[in-house]
Amino acid sequence: MKIPSDLIPALLLSSCLGLSAGAAFAQDDDEFFLADLDGAAKAHLKGEFSKARARYREILEYLEEELEEDRPGPAIVLTARQGLFELELVRGRYADALEMVEGWSAAEQADPGTILLAARAQQLTGQYETASAEMRKLISAGKGGLEAHFRLGVCLIDAGSMDEGRKVLEDAIAISDRINSGEALEIYYVARCHMELGGRQHMEQASALLVDSTRVAPNRPEARTAYGQLVFEAYRESAGLPNAEKFIKPVLEENGEVEAALLVMYRSRRYNMFLEGGKTAGFLRRLMAVNPNSGPGLVEQASGLIGDRRFEAAGAILDRALTVNPRDRVALSHRAALAFVLHDEDGLAEFRKRALAARPDYPEIDRIFGDHLVTLYRFPEAIPYYERSLEHDENYVPAMHGLAKALVYTGRGEEAAEWLTKAKEFESGFSDTWRKNALLVESRLAEEYEAVETDNFLILLHKDDRAVLEGYFSKWFEDARRDLGEKYGYRPENKIRVEVLHEWVDFSVRTIGFRGF
Repeated sequence: MKIPSDLIPALLLSSCLGLSAGAAFAQDDDEFFLADLDGAAKAHLKGEFSKARARYREILEYLEEELEEDRPGPAIVLTARQGLFELELVRGRYADALEMVEGWSAAEQADPGTILLAARAQQLTGQYETASAEMRKLISAGKGGLEAHFRLGVCLIDAGSMDEGRKVLEDAIAISDRINSGEALEIYYVARCHMELGGRQHMEQASALLVDSTRVAPNRPEARTAYGQLVFEAYRESAGLPNAEKFIKPVLEENGEVEAALLVMYRSRRYNMFLEGGKTAGFLRRLMAVNPNSGPGLVEQASGLIGDRRFEAAGAILDRALTVNPRDRVALSHRAALAFVLHDEDGLAEFRKRALAARPDYPEIDRIFGDHLVTLYRFPEAIPYYERSLEHDENYVPAMHGLAKALVYTGRGEEAAEWLTKAKEFESGFSDTWRKNALLVESRLAEEYEAVETDNFLILLHKDDRAVLEGYFSKWFEDARRDLGEKYGYRPENKIRVEVLHEWVDFSVRTIGFRGF
């Protein structure tokens, strides 16, 4: 799981947000406005968005003063405007934010901070080429810092130019020691480049950089949120290892409703089946209350509804996400999967075509298809989708895990263990609770269980149980097949595999992937 790049904040207000506003605007020599600006920036950083918005607006109201000396200077005005722009993005009012800029002066529109904010809004609404062009201009002019490089790389990837996008991110890392490398947000953007590239080496470097960024600016949310995400990706809620909540909870307490932090909290808690579901869902509700147009939030909502078989509601939410960003590949993939489930052939063709338009080898779409089919207990149908995903990316671990789960529930546990072992080897140094538990059960089945074969069943019994249970279960299952077949007019043609698990913990793992159910 990644924090979507559209949740990564711009280089907000330069060094102003609670760090060194006075130093940034000493040229205006206006204590009154500097104090107001500092108060707005601090409220903004603490997540007090209404208070920050009111402060920014109060500053701009002074532009109506009759005497010029009573008005705020250009730098203060620009910072207040950019602060309001950022708050529009926080609330998901992307078009309003871009429209706001049209009324600014030419100098304000040409400011690198404004261009970076606009690029973020453009990216969120699928205007990848426009954002990329603006980032190239900034980089050519030696402006925009590492955020410009990061955003350019991500926009190129979003537009389907994978190789070029990755090269931009790699180049940004290579030059990072020459571009304000001591600033917290610049360090953070180098880390984000590493995380976008992925893999153990990049993740380890990202981890160290995020710690450095937090040390330089311990009150900012960006690095701490990304570190929580990284912890989740590395340890997947494994017992005895760090978990994301430890790092994300302080962000929410100190910086308010940070969308990216709420998303990490929701996803990490949802993965842990022992945590209270209502509380977990509450983080997604909070996210959507902050930003009703959050693409990742809308997709999470819809995905859950598909699992609950509330297909109509899921479709409406995904359509809303695609209204915000018609080119959102993840949302398009889920929408295509929903069309498949609903036997909507025209919709399936349309949404799948749109999802793959810029990137035909996109492995995520078939992984998403497979995951939805597994959630709906359509295990055999899921297998070809996972296999197709792996044809596009043979090292795509989420597809390996999905395929293994589908294989387990179609009685092909030995094959599942092979895929899980491959995933474990590829992710050396990473921990995954579900994978570890599934491999442990497969190992026990291989070492401690014996197969009893009847006409229509293959029954796995623990060596200690076989003498007692073999006679009972052999007759019981055959009788059940006969009686239920007569009742429902159907008998499976294939031989059914039955696993009679010796210990409750193994049944728990087979059911939810965790021990203790």
